[in-house]
Amino acid sequence: MQFPHDHVVMGLGVAGFSLACLTRHQWLLAHTSKGQRLIGYFGESKARAVVAFVCLCGIAFGSLLASGVIRPISWPG
Repeated sequence: MQFPHDHVVMGLGVAGFSLACLTRHQWLLAHTSKGQRLIGYFGESKARAVVAFVCLCGIAFGSLLASGVIRPISWPG
């Protein structure tokens, strides 16, 4: 059995972490200093949208990295 490439593991990790953050976005806004800062800057409803957008971008990036569409930098050597 061959172990998957590093970019697959990293991509799945990023997508999974972003999905977990998306499901807990209200907790993130209420209980973290960054969440409180976002609420102060944007207001509560826009702060939720900002967190959701960042999490969706993380899911998209992780999925593209895991599928091989986005390729990591590989140095010769």
